[in-house]
Amino acid sequence: EGKTQAQISEQYGVDWEAVMRPSADFRVPGGESLAELRARLSAVYREVVQAHPEQTVVLLTHGNAKASLLGALLDLPYESSWRFQITNTGLSDVCDIDGAPIIRSVNDTAHLNDELR
Repeated sequence: EGKTQAQISEQYGVDWEAVMRPSADFRVPGGESLAELRARLSAVYREVVQAHPEQTVVLLTHGNAKASLLGALLDLPYESSWRFQITNTGLSDVCDIDGAPIIRSVNDTAHLNDELR
């Protein structure tokens, strides 16, 4: 937060072009790959859905993780997950019907005031 792309690249040794156009094997230094992230989030999603059938459940995470999970639920390529515009505290609604996730809304920010959208 509050750093330029050049500062981030210099401080963390990150190739900014790779950040903006990630592939399944992309990883920031010391982090997990997008494939690992997607697998972890998908497993948590399946676990929660199976543990709470017919119930409303809230999952909280940061925007990049949410975009990755939405991409996985829609069977999108890794590279497409980053095309979602996810705002901090934006709400997404997924209804799971017999193991098929139905995306009902993405990044709803109606609960935020205009300054935070």
